[in-house]
Amino acid sequence: MLIQSDEEIQSLSQSNQQVRRKGSNPGKTRVFIHPASVNFTQRNYDCPWMVYREKVMTSKLFIRDCTVISPYCLMFFGGVIDVQHSEGTVTVDSWITLKTQPRVAVLVRELKKLVDRELLTMINTPDAMSHDSKVMKVMHKLVIGSG
Repeated sequence: MLIQSDEEIQSLSQSNQQVRRKGSNPGKTRVFIHPASVNFTQRNYDCPWMVYREKVMTSKLFIRDCTVISPYCLMFFGGVIDVQHSEGTVTVDSWITLKTQPRVAVLVRELKKLVDRELLTMINTPDAMSHDSKVMKVMHKLVIGSG
C-alpha cells in the first residue's frame, strides 16, 4: 500500500508520527506509524511517499514495516505510466500524480518497459540471468540515486 505524505495532504506530524492518506475517501483517513517501527521517531523524510506491509487497528489505525520510497520507485514498480505533456505531470496506476518534465517521464516509461521485459525473462529463465545488464544498472542508478 502507498501513503503520500506531501504538502497536499500534510507531511508526517512531528508530534505524533501521524500520516494522512489521500485516496478514494475524500474525508482522509488518519494512519499512524506503529511505535515498534524504526520510522516511529523519524522526523523528516527525503521523499513524500511511503509503502507499508501491514495495517493494524488497535487503539488507532497503525502501519508497520514501512519505508519511504522515491518517485522513481513509484514509476518503475507502481503500475501503468501515463504522461500528461501539457501539464508537466505523470500519473502512475491512474491515481498517483507526480510533477516531472515530460521528456523525463517518457524516458522512464520506455525504460520501465525494458526493465519489465528483462524481469520477465529472468523469471522465466533464471539460469540465463545476467548480472551485468545495462538496463538494470540504469534503473538501479535512478532508484538508488534518485536520478
